[in-house]
Amino acid sequence: MAQSYFTKGIDPIITLSVREMGMKCHGALYIIKGALVLFAVFALSVLTCVVLVPIIGVPLVGTTVMQTLFILLPLREDYSILGLRAVRLTRMIAVFTVATCIASLLAYAELHITNSEQFKSPIPGIEQNPIQYFLIALALAPTGEETLFRGLFLGYMLRHDVNPWLTIIVSATLFSFMHMLPFHNAPITQQAFILAIAFLMSIIAGYLRKQTGSLLLAIITHVGFNLGELYGSYYLYRGFHNIKTRCGFHIDRNTFYKT
Repeated sequence: MAQSYFTKGIDPIITLSVREMGMKCHGALYIIKGALVLFAVFALSVLTCVVLVPIIGVPLVGTTVMQTLFILLPLREDYSILGLRAVRLTRMIAVFTVATCIASLLAYAELHITNSEQFKSPIPGIEQNPIQYFLIALALAPTGEETLFRGLFLGYMLRHDVNPWLTIIVSATLFSFMHMLPFHNAPITQQAFILAIAFLMSIIAGYLRKQTGSLLLAIITHVGFNLGELYGSYYLYRGFHNIKTRCGFHIDRNTFYKT
């Protein structure tokens, strides 16, 4: 009888443990599968860009093709996975405003703390053509990359009931490290800031994608961060230094003093 009571008490625990292990394995398998699909799309798109740029000689064309493939290849899946649904205009404006403000402050802090003169551009020579730069940063990259990471990958994970926060973190981690590829020769301080900003942006975009079911807010978050970084770099930081210079202060890397 005692053994019977013991068995009755332990069986539910064993059953629960086996079920939890099964759910974890289930989630891990879908994460691996989703990551493989993401890497396949990413590799094909980047390879196409790498081949085209030396032939054509225009970075914008290669980048456009790459970002277009980021969008078109995931569209082969069910649209409901990608989260193609509208949201209220007020919510879009609020998300855009907050994202832009956060990124502006982070960009200013990045340039104020580090030596920006040694910073590396992700697309060499793109600074000489601001129109191309803005087109890539504010349209192509946010749409293409969010379709791939928060649309295809995150949507696939959520559809198969993988833990939402685990999915958001994995998506953000992959996104952040893939963004490090163009900056492999950059100073370590620039790499650290890029990694941190990309991860923060990805967490916010992933959370909004999960909560609203809409990819649109993730794209708007990405646009806001890119615009904020541009504004923080070219207006806040340089404008601050110009004001100090006009007031008779000498600027060096970390301090400024009256001349």
